[in-house]
Amino acid sequence: MLITLPKLLKKIKQNNVTIEIEKRRLSKGWYDYGFKKNHGFIVGNKNSSDNKEWDVLIFGYKNLNLYYGQRYKINKILGIIFLSDGNHKLIPTIPYKRGFDKNLYKKQVNKFIRNYKKRWPTIDIIYYEIS
Repeated sequence: MLITLPKLLKKIKQNNVTIEIEKRRLSKGWYDYGFKKNHGFIVGNKNSSDNKEWDVLIFGYKNLNLYYGQRYKINKILGIIFLSDGNHKLIPTIPYKRGFDKNLYKKQVNKFIRNYKKRWPTIDIIYYEIS
């Protein structure tokens, strides 16, 4: 189902979305931007920019072992990486998981943006921290 960003954010606050960790298929031309297992998507909620499920990035956790196909319910977004093509990246917290480090989070966000700009130099990027 296509859903706008404002409606998706409202839905997330209501603890009504599930994310899934995805395997970035480099052989299909996908990129991991330096983060092999930190990519995921919001199950069943599509972004009109690419008609694919909304992207999420899991950043800032020291002791969180992520596995492909693993699912989590989320209810909070820490930040959004806005892309000029509309294919924005949401960065959620994982409820009840320990080991979040704000400094690690900032380093990972900056590394992702740096690597993304190298791959897509014509895309404008703005990071917005929500909390």
